[in-house]
Amino acid sequence: MIRSFSLICLLVWSLSAFTQPYLDLFQFNYSNSPDAGLFRRQNKTNSHQWMQAKLSLPLIFKKDSSAIVLSPFLEQWWVRLEGQNLPKRVQAYAFQVNYVKPLSDKWSLTTVLIPRYNGYQSKAFARSFQMGGAIIADYQKNKNLTYRFGMYYNSEFSGPFFMPLAGFDWQINSKNILFGLLPGNLTYEHKVNHWLYYGMAFRAITNSYQAGFAGYSLNRQFLRIDDNQLGLYTDLYLAPKWVLNIEAGHSVLRRLRMGIEKGMEKYFDAKPVNDDYYVRTGLAYRLRFR
Repeated sequence: MIRSFSLICLLVWSLSAFTQPYLDLFQFNYSNSPDAGLFRRQNKTNSHQWMQAKLSLPLIFKKDSSAIVLSPFLEQWWVRLEGQNLPKRVQAYAFQVNYVKPLSDKWSLTTVLIPRYNGYQSKAFARSFQMGGAIIADYQKNKNLTYRFGMYYNSEFSGPFFMPLAGFDWQINSKNILFGLLPGNLTYEHKVNHWLYYGMAFRAITNSYQAGFAGYSLNRQFLRIDDNQLGLYTDLYLAPKWVLNIEAGHSVLRRLRMGIEKGMEKYFDAKPVNDDYYVRTGLAYRLRFR
């Protein structure tokens, strides 16, 4: 029992500079957004659904309290667009590796590698490899506020994609936390009691997937998904570490595009694509740091 308690304390100490005030060792999420209108009487030809299953396995180095977090995950999108010849689904198989290294009492560095295959149906591994990653520096101004900044890279099918990152982790008080890494995500969390939390979440999604050939040519086409979601959520703790998440919100500046892979980097907007409501639910096994 003493050894288990010591391991948990070391884990919390090592990952306290991680991207959020908790780590989901297991999570499953599903969202649905009928593009033509969830609550309106319109032609519901367009729709997109998303599913993700993810594990996070932390490995702790006692010598310097650094940590490696292995995070394999699976994603799938079911996208249906009027007038577009798309695969029934596109999917990603990835193995994310995070290395968290404390540099001093104030500074830590996180290095992220994300090798992944973004393909479609039975062609999930056919010329669909992407290599991505990020490097993020954290500066702890005080025990309640940490600033974060860095750079993200991914080898998208349209070419190299770079994005600067900036964020923070702010413990406003004992009940409220605001944290995130923009432009990717930002979360406000309010604690009601030990089993109920609620808040607001923003996330920006940018992914591209192999989607077959362009007409009768040998040029491969890809589907690029750009979606921004703003929603309200509730986290309900069914047990001390098992969390049920329920979220509802609206997309912002949603855009779906078809493109020709490298060398002919031409996009074709997939229309009509409307911003609309979405619903999301998830289940996680969560280790909280605070």
